[in-house]
Amino acid sequence: MKLSSRLQACADFVIRGNTVADIGTDHGYLPIYLYKNGIAPRVYAADLREKPLASARANAERYGIGDKITFCLSDGLENLPVEELQTIVCAGMGGDCIAEILKNCPQCFTEGRQFILQPQSATPELRLYLSRNGFEILRETFAQDGRFVYAIMDVRYTGRAKPFLNGEEYLPQGDIRRNDPLYAGFLQRVEEVLVKTVDNMHRGRNVDQDKLHHFESALALVREERSNGICE
Repeated sequence: MKLSSRLQACADFVIRGNTVADIGTDHGYLPIYLYKNGIAPRVYAADLREKPLASARANAERYGIGDKITFCLSDGLENLPVEELQTIVCAGMGGDCIAEILKNCPQCFTEGRQFILQPQSATPELRLYLSRNGFEILRETFAQDGRFVYAIMDVRYTGRAKPFLNGEEYLPQGDIRRNDPLYAGFLQRVEEVLVKTVDNMHRGRNVDQDKLHHFESALALVREERSNGICE
């Protein structure tokens, strides 16, 4: 089966042989792909709602592996055997939602466990949460889905907090393929959002100067990264 570029990027990060849980599995394509291609010998497909979970079951049956994937109706990681999971995937949801899923499952904070995170929104906020709570982003890659370019993060829990400074959470972290054309597109979009935010704050009244300085610092960092020419 062929995955979307976004899900393929997630699949490419999975450590071969790991037991994997896909949180918010929707149609179940990622678990099906991982099992069918021998990447993950044990796969859990979890979703908050019964309807997408039923769709995932039907798709797995269609590919002849309905009995090979464990399906769980679960709010985040709540109903999953977390101690068995070596890789946890959260893809296709807001970064704030991903952060909440992690926050609500402190037992998943185990050193060395792999997390593959693909936020649809609130990406800087997710990076900020990770940095403050002992997670390290080892690498980021990028995938285009429709008009938008998304970041996919390969993350480990280390237990060592490393807070960002001066808006660094707006920049991708870890190992990055800076010659990837999608990286340039991703940064351009980040810059556009920050420019709009800063301009709106300058036109506003009773502006929080600390917040304004933070966004201006983030904008300067993104512009510096783009001006280096390494992602053009």
